[in-house]
Amino acid sequence: MPGQQSATTQDWISQFYFVHLFKAVKQAFHPGKMSIALLGLAASALLLFVLHYFWKAAGAELTLAEAKSSPLIIQDNLSSYQGEAAENYRISPVKAFYSHTGHCLFEALEAARAGHLLGGTQDIWSRLHDQGGWQVKPTAGYYGVIAFLVALLTGWWWLLTHHWLFTILAGGLLLAIWSVAGGAICRISVLQFGRQEGCSIKTAIRFSWDRFKDFLLAPVIPIAVILVTGLALWLGGFFLGLPYIGWLGVILFPLALLGGFIITMALFGLLAGFPLMWPTIAAEGLDCTDAIARGPDYIWQRPIRAIGYGIVAVVLGGLVWYLVRLFAFVTLFSVHGFIERGFEVRTSAPAFESVLATPSLEQLYGAAENPEALTGTARQYILRPVMKFWVLLFLGGVYSYIISYFFTSGTICYFLLRHQVDETDYREVFTESPELDLITTPVPASDLPVTPPPAGNANSGGGMVQINLPPKTNNEPPPVNPN
Repeated sequence: MPGQQSATTQDWISQFYFVHLFKAVKQAFHPGKMSIALLGLAASALLLFVLHYFWKAAGAELTLAEAKSSPLIIQDNLSSYQGEAAENYRISPVKAFYSHTGHCLFEALEAARAGHLLGGTQDIWSRLHDQGGWQVKPTAGYYGVIAFLVALLTGWWWLLTHHWLFTILAGGLLLAIWSVAGGAICRISVLQFGRQEGCSIKTAIRFSWDRFKDFLLAPVIPIAVILVTGLALWLGGFFLGLPYIGWLGVILFPLALLGGFIITMALFGLLAGFPLMWPTIAAEGLDCTDAIARGPDYIWQRPIRAIGYGIVAVVLGGLVWYLVRLFAFVTLFSVHGFIERGFEVRTSAPAFESVLATPSLEQLYGAAENPEALTGTARQYILRPVMKFWVLLFLGGVYSYIISYFFTSGTICYFLLRHQVDETDYREVFTESPELDLITTPVPASDLPVTPPPAGNANSGGGMVQINLPPKTNNEPPPVNPN
């Protein structure tokens, strides 16, 4: 029977909660969430573009020697620069940050697709210890997701210690952009998964903007705790190194151990709890301190389930990334191939490559342009920026889906852990106004008071009744009027 099959399916899902994570694949393909993610990408690109030229004009760029000695994974072939070219080589911190971040995230997704989660982790820790913590540049194949995330954080830390002004400025502004965008996406995901309701882009952005301080401070507070505690330990080490009186600092060594414990807890809360911070604010309407505490608390109470949900979400995200990238590659390659054949028939210069680079599965945008190939007619110079704009917009949609999937899967993980720890129903979601519950929750007709119309009303038709809605109160509805 269909009813029995439906009940059996529900029982099966209730035993294996992780199957809810597969809903993220479909729910991430949401026009509102992808549009917000695309706006966030556009704002981030504009910010980095402005900072790039600002730092370039200020002359605060990395030399070739600094780029080689840093842990930053820069896409340029640095070993090919020799002689005068090596002396004149300069790269802005913005470009280095973009190259390093993009490479680490790309390889982490590739490792997730292949199911490599912990590969090379031991080697990473050995290289951190033996080489002073800088030369951590994992390569694809052997290393897993954790290794590339460690490399990502190591590169960011190097930028903070060597170019602190740029790192604080760029990091703070990027976090502000994604506090609004990510909070809005999480709000749509909360209503979509929890209550099966829609939410407009305007409403979602207004929700995240009203709680901008909480969305922003949720990841900032653990980082601040780590930095302040680390500074206190550094001052303790400085005092310990002073002659004659420095040895007195050993009395306070237990406080140093306490500081290390605080750093460990803050780091755990940041790395493990960050995917749950913004969904907590979006679902509960709580402040940043409660959002910081709730995620790690759920993970601590259900560690096996939390790890399992994380593995499923990461591996599924890697598979989704590969399929989406394959779809984008086939689209761009077919467009490029057919247009190139038609373009070269009617054009004497067979240089369509100077207009639009050939895409590949590894580089959807195409290989880097060769300045010597950028020749052609005025028509080609007009076609080039127009085509590149539409290709970038198309790729922005691809990356927007991956961003939407990240926040959607994090929201679903939060709902699953909340349901198992607190036994809270999925539909219990914070709403802006209590009237929303009256609108979305239907009142049974049998509970409504019914009053017949006056006997002398000629327009009543003998079959019309007047329904009096109960007043907006927490008390029970009034009894039926016998008159």
